[in-house]
Amino acid sequence: MNNTLQKNVHAYVDESGAKGLIRNLKPAQDKKIAVIACIAVPDTELQRFYDAFREPFNRFKQARPARTASLHITDAFESGSVAWANVAREVREQIFRTIRAMQIPVVYHARRLRIVRQTFERIQNMIDQALTSRRSDIRVNTRPSAERVEEDCMIGLTLKLDALLTDYGYDLVDFVTDEMDRPIAKLFQSMMDHTRKMANPSGCMVRGFDPAKKERVESQFRIEVRDMLGQRIPDFNTRHIGNLVVQGKDHPLVFAADVTVNALWHHLSGLSSDAPLNHPDSIAGWTLGNRVYGTRPDALEDQI
Repeated sequence: MNNTLQKNVHAYVDESGAKGLIRNLKPAQDKKIAVIACIAVPDTELQRFYDAFREPFNRFKQARPARTASLHITDAFESGSVAWANVAREVREQIFRTIRAMQIPVVYHARRLRIVRQTFERIQNMIDQALTSRRSDIRVNTRPSAERVEEDCMIGLTLKLDALLTDYGYDLVDFVTDEMDRPIAKLFQSMMDHTRKMANPSGCMVRGFDPAKKERVESQFRIEVRDMLGQRIPDFNTRHIGNLVVQGKDHPLVFAADVTVNALWHHLSGLSSDAPLNHPDSIAGWTLGNRVYGTRPDALEDQI
């Protein structure tokens, strides 16, 4: 397809809340939440939206005290500067009004650490039971899980954005973030790539050692996603996911995403500890609640 005919989207992404390796989660962290969110801007409207957020962003930047490097909205409230905090409040409300007035979609994925931890522990228990009950004497090499909370959230956001583009007839979405650690940027890109082939058959090599023969052994497992009738589900793969672009913090739309995700995290953190985070009721009463796409009454991420 000719690129000039494509209808593409830039998703300005930011995260807030809990981070880290899932295997290290403890019950004391159960009430904490992790949120990743974006504002989705069509390419055809990019300049208009940039101009709309430039004035409040410049006000925020000019109000910050000397030698303050970061441009996160939370820094204004932690700096000790009353003047900067007051400007931050005004700017935040202006950004919210702009998002509502320009009808910019907000997409997010939130996870409560209790749900993440308990699901991980159930899976680990099943693996342990399988290893305990096996009849073979072959010792299997196992590595601790390297899955992170951020990884879980990124996959969820990617799937929701792919659905958004399908519903609204867009072709491709690029993820635009502020500056991040190289390993995290690499992780995010790998998760985006993973969603393009989630339903594809994949192989998994398991290696071990046979003590009787005193030799290394290996076996190949094949994994496929199928429906209840045993049919493959090709539509499970994402079709509209582009690339990860690191824009940097000094950008009005990156700042607008930062303001949005931090306000959303604060709102969701105020819910009861057993409340769902991705249900339509979760964002009822939130200032940008009517701009949110992708909440569902039966959201699986609130259950497992």
